Parts: sequence; structure tokens; C-alpha cells
Amino acid sequence: MGPGSSRTLRCQGPFLNGAEITAGLNSNSYPPAAIAVSPIVGGQAIKGPAAKIMRELGVQPFSAGNRALLLRPRKDARDRSRRCGASARRRSAWVAHDDHRCRDAGRRRPRAACLGVRRARPQRALMSGVFALIPAKEPALGKSRLACILPDSERRALNHLLARRTLECCIGVFGAGRTVLVTTAQVLAEEARSLGIEVVRDGNADGLNAALALAAARALEMGADAAFVVPTDLARLSEASLRAAITCLPTAPGCLVVPDRRREGTNLLGLAPLRAEVFAFGGPSRARHLERAGQLGYSVREYRDQALALDIDLPEDYELWRAGKK
Repeated sequence: MGPGSSRTLRCQGPFLNGAEITAGLNSNSYPPAAIAVSPIVGGQAIKGPAAKIMRELGVQPFSAGNRALLLRPRKDARDRSRRCGASARRRSAWVAHDDHRCRDAGRRRPRAACLGVRRARPQRALMSGVFALIPAKEPALGKSRLACILPDSERRALNHLLARRTLECCIGVFGAGRTVLVTTAQVLAEEARSLGIEVVRDGNADGLNAALALAAARALEMGADAAFVVPTDLARLSEASLRAAITCLPTAPGCLVVPDRRREGTNLLGLAPLRAEVFAFGGPSRARHLERAGQLGYSVREYRDQALALDIDLPEDYELWRAGKK
């Protein structure tokens, strides 16, 4: 019943006025799990017509004239004791609305804490300290093995589309401030900066792993505790699939390897802590990543997901992706 509810007075009043009940309430032998809560403050009900009804009945509105009994289950006694700041030996506290005190605590307590109300606790962000490293080629140069089935303009548009979608997905999961793009493509760099993403120009980096080392160094400067390498050619990448994989990253030192559908390459690599020495992308990288991470003392886990297993690398991958979209 809400504070000041007239139902408290009308329904519990006759019950509480019984001689035996009153005697029991006033005795020292009453179970210590009883709390009296008054909805009357300063002669007025916090809410509802209880004070008005009491006056009509010839009863002066005050705390002792209207009280509700809250019987605490034994299994919850310790929990409520912690909330009120009282020890388990002193659970006979009477919480008075009039002064908002826990009387046996000897000092003021926040009202909600005294009443055993759970305060909302700030939730730690799921991706706090975890970064995304996204390597991306110039759209006109990527996926050269699709040249036999796609004109240059369509291949460039496909690469641009996949890169843009990867950026947006990582923003949704990691946040723009914890996403690092390493690329030589001016158009992608400008789009990423407009989205708030950190951009590292790979310059004359010798291959993918060297470019990723540059991105890793920047992420560490920004405070990365862990990182995931997210390629731009994962055709079925989604925020949900990415979050599911991230939750499988072992506790540091931990490494998560998500293989491609052939179980040869690495479609997603998670490292906690981030160390560029693990990077071994290119060709059959899955086995190299598992071996190298193990040698460096990481707890290694392999995670398979159909949504993350399809990377558009060969014409057959592209056809499989297109067939799934129809």
C-alpha cells in the first residue's frame, strides 16, 4: 500500500486495535524482523486521504496512529541489514518517516537506503577499454580476385559498401572513440573522421600486419586494454554477431580466434592485452594465430559463428553471399 493510503487505516486499523495484537507489538519478544512505517509526516499524509479520514474518525493524525507492518522473510534479513547499514545483531530498527533516520545506526541515512529501496547503480559499459582495429584498402584496389566476375566500378562500390558497414557496426558496438581505422584510402579516411573514428594512415607500411601494428600502437596510446581486428570483408557482419564473439574473449591474457568458413584464415582476432606480435594475417592465418598466441602466454579460444565465417575473398564467396541475400 502506498504512503498515506486510506486502505491502510480502514483495512489494518481494526486488526491493529486488537488488545492481544497491541500487547504483542509493544512487547520486547516481538520478532526483530518487524518494521513500522508511518505514512504521516507533520500531521499530513504523504499521499492519499488517510489524514482526512483519521480526523473524521476523531483520531489525531500522527505516526503512531497509522502504521503498516512489513514482515521481512528470514532469508532477506541480511540483505536488508546491509541496505540500512545495521549489523545482523541489531535488525530491530524502527524506520520513522518523521525524521528519516535509521535509529539503531546512530546517524542519518539516505531515506531510500533506510527503506530498503534499491538505488540504480551505474552500469559499466560492455565495451569499456576494448577497441576495434579496422584495416581497409583503397576501394578501387581491394578484392582483386573478384575482377573476373565484377566490373571495376561494381567491385569498387562493393568494397566501399562493406567498409562503410564495418565502420558503422563497430561504432555501434565499440563506440566511435574506440574504433581505429588504418588505411591509405582518402575517401574512407574522410568518412571515418566525419563519424568520429580515429584514423591512422598506413603510409609505407609493409603489408597488412605492419599496418595493423600502427593501428595497435595508436589504440594503446588511447588507453586500449584489449582490441579486436575487424576486417572489412565480413559480408554478414552485424552488431549482434560481433557482440556475441566479444563476450567469448578469455580473461586476460586471452586470445579469441574466429576462423573463416574453410577454417584456414582468421576473420576476427581478439587480444587482451593487445600485442602486435600476435598478428599473422595472410593465407592460412588461423593456425599461425593459435600457435603464436599460445607461445606468448595467451589463453587461446576458437569461436565459430556462421555470420562471421563468410568473408568475400573468392568468386564463390561472393556468389554465396548473393544467394543468401535473395
